[in-house]
Amino acid sequence: MKKSTPFIFTVISGCALMAAAVALLFWKASSAERETPPTLPAPEREASRKSARSDRPGTGSRRNKTEEAPLSPAARQLLAELTRAIEQDQDGRILLKECRKAGVRASDFLNLASDLKARGPDTNLWNLEIILEAAAEMDGQAMAAWYEQNISTDFVRKHKWTATDSLFTTVATGWMRSEPRNAIRWAQDHPDLASLQSVRNYWRADDYAGHIAWIEGQVRSGDRVLESLSPAIGHWSRRDPKAAVQWMESFATDNIPSSFVRSNGYEELAREWPDDRLDEAVQWLTSQPEGVAGHDPARRVVAKRLTKSDPVGAIDVAMKIADRRQAEPLIINAARNLYRNDPKAVIDWLPKSGLSEETQRAIISPKP
Repeated sequence: MKKSTPFIFTVISGCALMAAAVALLFWKASSAERETPPTLPAPEREASRKSARSDRPGTGSRRNKTEEAPLSPAARQLLAELTRAIEQDQDGRILLKECRKAGVRASDFLNLASDLKARGPDTNLWNLEIILEAAAEMDGQAMAAWYEQNISTDFVRKHKWTATDSLFTTVATGWMRSEPRNAIRWAQDHPDLASLQSVRNYWRADDYAGHIAWIEGQVRSGDRVLESLSPAIGHWSRRDPKAAVQWMESFATDNIPSSFVRSNGYEELAREWPDDRLDEAVQWLTSQPEGVAGHDPARRVVAKRLTKSDPVGAIDVAMKIADRRQAEPLIINAARNLYRNDPKAVIDWLPKSGLSEETQRAIISPKP
């Protein structure tokens, strides 16, 4: 009997330990059940999260749907300085530029615009314009949404704006610098507010192809936007004058047989033609037949530009101008410059030039 006693005690101890473990597990499970809230369906969970967010200090309609990275200390400091300056009706342009360099976002500027507009009759319209213009250049879609929600014709009227389209035009031109096609569409959707011509004038210079494509689309839809053609052609000519010439001739011939397009478009093309490629302009203008509408305005511009640097080229171009009254002053000035350097060449050329005797005398013997 004495030998079996340790075995009995061992069995009893093991059973006691197992019972204690089971009791502990049961207690943990019942405790977790009491503390864990019921699981909500997905839509209710989302609603619960939104409700919790809206109860936090500083949240509300101005909070973005997507979280943005926090501003750097330098950006926060500059934004605070800009806010103080605006509250004191100071010009905020310099601080605004510094804020942009430091990484202040379009959403921050729109929040500032909301605060400024909330001042009611005391709103500083100048600062509101420059803030919205900066926001438009950075995020045009966000600015347009803010504008539609916050700015009305009544607001403009109450504040006695000098021009009712001033604010709209300013912010639209800001957007033009980053996304011209979206900006111009927005302006077209507000014909009662937009000075469309003013907006078009700010089309990004490096997007000349987009500008041209937009003009073509407008023409095909029946809206003749001729006044915007010249600057677009000028931008193109600075970068690729030959391509601009080819497009211009096709456009003027096929789409708009208009004297306005021909004269103004070709003239702007010649005016912006790069200096180091004017020999290509001479080749183009001297190879074209006389009397083609629009070419003579371009010839006048090129001849005038070449009078001193390339008088022979200037004479060749001016001689193709159909209207002799316009051509002769250009020919005389260029030939005089050439005569100073090479009188024999000019004297040999004059009898074959077809110029009147009076014009020839004016070249060789100018009046004192």
